[in-house]
Order: sequence, then structure tokens, then C-alpha cells
Amino acid sequence: MSKGALPEEAPDGQMGPRLLSYVAVLSGLYHLSVRKIQRLLQDQYGTHFSIGLISEAQGRVSSMLTPTHQALHQHIKKASLVHVDETTHNRNGEEHTRWVWLLSSEDAVFQQVKYFRNKDAAKSILGEHTQAIVVSDQCPSYNWIEPERHQFCLAHVQRNLQQMADYSGKGLTASIGNRLVLLFKSVFRTQHRYEAGDVDEIMWRRRMVSIHQRGID
Repeated sequence: MSKGALPEEAPDGQMGPRLLSYVAVLSGLYHLSVRKIQRLLQDQYGTHFSIGLISEAQGRVSSMLTPTHQALHQHIKKASLVHVDETTHNRNGEEHTRWVWLLSSEDAVFQQVKYFRNKDAAKSILGEHTQAIVVSDQCPSYNWIEPERHQFCLAHVQRNLQQMADYSGKGLTASIGNRLVLLFKSVFRTQHRYEAGDVDEIMWRRRMVSIHQRGID
């Protein structure tokens, strides 16, 4: 009995690389359940893949991407300045809320889904001994970061100040809020003009110092 060898381009299994990638996109990007993926493939292509095979395909793609995913994470953690954020991630009607964590540097973005939004989760994303300047919202999960290396996201701070300015009781609270909102708008306007090349670094520094002085007077 003789047995011929498969061509090199023959897929390893019932799904080729394009279909594996498609299944991964349906799951990871569009959050479709395995059963919905099964139904969609049947409606689109007339295929009849089992639930187990589709689940296995997801695992194969995950294994293929793991080294690149980990390398990207390590690369960003070495940056001198990083941004971190987290948001809810509901999947397939599950009762337990998941969280998508995002870590970004100037040249790359890393995302990971976790079951928690606590300090341990933040440390696993940033690295417990990170030396980077970390920009985040005011979530308590980041309170372990040394203050001199922790920058609150100014957009979030401005939103909080706007709430002060809109305070229904008016009075001193609203007055302080309005003043601080104007200062923050000056900061953003100056930064945007610098990034657009309308002012040089010397002028940018002078204006930022002036805004800072107005804030403490």
C-alpha cells in the first residue's frame, strides 16, 4: 500500500490559514459566540464545521499569536512614557464582566482581556516595577504608582472640572471650576499650536509657565 505526500501548501487540518484568520476575527473583533460563528460559516459558505472544531481553530490562532503578543507587551513596558486604560468587555451575554486593558507607547498598542480591574491586574499590565511615566485615569487600581511618575489624563481631569463649573449650587464651587476649565483649555490650545508648528519650543515653554502661574495666583 502506497501513500502520497500532501503538497506543502495543503492546510494542516480542515481549515486553511485564511479561514482560521476569519474565525479569529469573528470571535475577537466581532465577539461572536462559537455557535454564531458556526451558523455564519454555514450561511455564507455552506460549510458544516462542528462546535469543537471552531473552538479548536480559535485556540490554534491564539497559540500562533501568543509569542508576538508577549513580545509587543515587553516592548511597550520598556518605553519611558506609557498610557494605560481599561473598559468593560461583555462577551456572549456572560454574567461575569470582563475588562479590556490597553497599554500604549509612542509606537505600539497592546490589549489584553482580564476578569478584574484591580491593582494586581494593573501591575500585570504595567509591570510591578515599571520606571515609565504612566498616564491614566483616576481609577484606584493605579494608586500604587509613585506620584512623581503618575500623570492623570488631562481630558479626564478637565471633565471633572467641568462638572464643578456646572454645579447647580453655583457659588464658589462653580466659580473655581470655571476658572480651572479656562486654564485647562489654554493648556490644550497651547499644546495643539506647538504640535502644529505654530509656535516653537521656547514660546511653548513660556506660555505653559504663564498658565501655571495663573493657576496658582
